[in-house]
Amino acid sequence: MQDLKAGGAERMMLNLANTFSEFGKKVDLVIVRKEGHYLKLLSKKVNVVYLESRKTFLSLFPLIRYLRRSKPDVLLSTLVHVNIVAIIAKLLSFSKCKVFVRETNWIKANRSDRNQPFFFRFAYRFVRLVYPLADGVIAVSQKMADSLKSEEHIPDNKIHVIFNPVITSGVFSMAKERPDHPWFHEKSVKIILSAGRLAPQKDFPTLIKAFSRIKADNSCKLVIIGDGKEKGNLQNLIDSLQMNGKIELAGFQSNPYSFMANCNLFVLSSLWEGSPNVLVEAMACGATVVSTNCPSGPDEILEQGKYGKLVPPGNVDELAAAITYSMQNPADPSVMISRAELYSAKTSASKYLECFFR
Repeated sequence: MQDLKAGGAERMMLNLANTFSEFGKKVDLVIVRKEGHYLKLLSKKVNVVYLESRKTFLSLFPLIRYLRRSKPDVLLSTLVHVNIVAIIAKLLSFSKCKVFVRETNWIKANRSDRNQPFFFRFAYRFVRLVYPLADGVIAVSQKMADSLKSEEHIPDNKIHVIFNPVITSGVFSMAKERPDHPWFHEKSVKIILSAGRLAPQKDFPTLIKAFSRIKADNSCKLVIIGDGKEKGNLQNLIDSLQMNGKIELAGFQSNPYSFMANCNLFVLSSLWEGSPNVLVEAMACGATVVSTNCPSGPDEILEQGKYGKLVPPGNVDELAAAITYSMQNPADPSVMISRAELYSAKTSASKYLECFFR
């Protein structure tokens, strides 16, 4: 990994490392930089190896030294620039270990997204050349696997679909806590919740505009948890719509599950995803959900709308209508929790191990 900062890919690798160690496997978590909120959540059974590099691409030779010295059976990496370094390191080290790279997002969209860091967009240009050199490519949804084959020309026999290891016992224990936010303590208030990086990909402007269309229901308030570069623009939009006191950008929350377990509705408004973990997490907390039918993941998670309304990305009117309907027709929490179990860490980790050692 690059680091263990708060993010979906980082959390999934943390869950895998912890679960592999629970299964009795010897696990090294190799990190480019010693930083990140999730470090304190790592199992004591996991051995952490720091490459002590300022940048991921500078970690190539330290990683080569690690592979030669430790001789792991399998190297798993995630995030495109880290994946490319991992594959090249394996080749240059002449290591016998298998290298599997985990792709978490829709590559075509990220390659053309000007809001992505330059090194990400640069790295995505090498996917077609470098990914086929890995022993396997893990796709987190079937549609992502399809795009890897059709758009990136990755050989079919290299691709393995394994759902994200989203749900751990910690999710359920943290969901029992009460959110540290005053709106959740007002019995008359109905809370609509969303969560994610404040970035263009998550398309919070469409959600904010959709919420402003249903403001006739004065009991509803919208809480968005997460941080990012778009915070100023989103706050300006909230101000322009005169929605202060009705919409709040609540920032990063160390326990988002308490928010999910106590909201009336969770909404995902993304333009694209790989497989949105927050949607599964909300379901595991028993929340009613609404999502855009973006590529890729939501339609698989919600089984084409069976477990929650799906609407076209960027459509304010349809999102507003879906929110209104879902607030009036809440889902059975037990049904949502049961569906989320498909994404348990133990189920996912078992499939990874089958893939590694078949």
